[in-house]
Amino acid sequence: MISKSQINKLGKQLRKNIRENKVIDKDDLEKLQSYRTSFKDDIAPVFENVAKIAKRTRKDSLISLRIKRIESILSKIKREPTMSLGNMGDIAGCRVIVHSKAALSLIRNQISEIYDVTKVKDYVKEPKPDGYKGYHIYIKSPVNEHKQVEIQLRHVRTHKWASLVEIIDIIYDLKLKEGQKHPDLQDFLYLLSLDKNDLDIAQIAKIIDIDSKYEIYKNLNQVFIQNHIPIRRSWLEANNEKSHSYFIIEVDKEKKSSIKASKNYQDAEEEYFNMFLSNQTSNFVLIFIENPKFKEVCIAYASYMMIKHDYLDDWNYFAKKTLKSESKHGVIQSYNTYKNFIDRNLVEQQDLIKSEIEEINSRLSGSNEIKGVGMKDWIDELNDRSSRITQFVDEIKSLRPPKKMGFFEKLFK
Repeated sequence: MISKSQINKLGKQLRKNIRENKVIDKDDLEKLQSYRTSFKDDIAPVFENVAKIAKRTRKDSLISLRIKRIESILSKIKREPTMSLGNMGDIAGCRVIVHSKAALSLIRNQISEIYDVTKVKDYVKEPKPDGYKGYHIYIKSPVNEHKQVEIQLRHVRTHKWASLVEIIDIIYDLKLKEGQKHPDLQDFLYLLSLDKNDLDIAQIAKIIDIDSKYEIYKNLNQVFIQNHIPIRRSWLEANNEKSHSYFIIEVDKEKKSSIKASKNYQDAEEEYFNMFLSNQTSNFVLIFIENPKFKEVCIAYASYMMIKHDYLDDWNYFAKKTLKSESKHGVIQSYNTYKNFIDRNLVEQQDLIKSEIEEINSRLSGSNEIKGVGMKDWIDELNDRSSRITQFVDEIKSLRPPKKMGFFEKLFK
């Protein structure tokens, strides 16, 4: 067992190498991996209890377990120069994602009743400046009082927003999540952190304008299209083994995602560490989800699956509102700019659906039976998405360009 003084010594050595831009020794990485995996016994009983609390409060709660990624530990060591590795409180954690804001407080109170809470970061009462909301609860490990376990409680909408921050970081090679400044994208994300029904037309127009400037929708959709079929294939293969609950998801430097499944924690951690050593330019996450479903994994780990995000649907909502306003109060040139922008992005959505239909047809070729729950879920989700896009297209078609103003109308405007 590694002592706390040895852990802190390791942290100092890692920080020194990072500062001097030196390659970290494999021996030090193996020590860090050994320390990470020592949290298995700390997090396991916490996850079990938190899962019971969450499911009792809301049956549709999503609960996942993770031990902090090696990359994230190294990044935090660099980012927080006064923090000792032995005092890093979020190496082991579980996350609860709920569909009800009321459930957040109920779950928080029940956790406080059964665990020794050392600290609570209440971002619900006081959201972060970037718009993030949620509870981060730190408790003493029930196994080792010298260790802490973090429990994150988020509403599903906040979680999806946080995932979008991570996706934008990956696509634009930024570190907004870690505090890097980028005024336009920070404004963009802050506006998206608000309830979309409360946004006025000027705020919506700003979202669309920033999207257009940085081609956010286009870049997201291109990455999602490139990953959608491969990750679906990987999932269908993994889904054949119902005993799999551990998953390693990788996003490489080309923004391509992949997923591997394991039956037990030890095999999964060994595979994760070997993958990290062989390719340290990729992002990896090792997760545990009981009775995993594709849709739930896509929500919980959208920034690793990299195949879908609600922003694409929200964009449709914003585009329709903006075009509707231009139709009534705008000028033809402005209306046409937005209309062309919408048409171009709709083509990309429809191209993705076509590629999925082709893949499904090729898998079902020669068979009258849909094999596997994963395939049925895919078809159901595709039908739902197609229906929503068709409805959006019909709504856009119903809008008409603004009328040209006559001479006297312009004169007295």
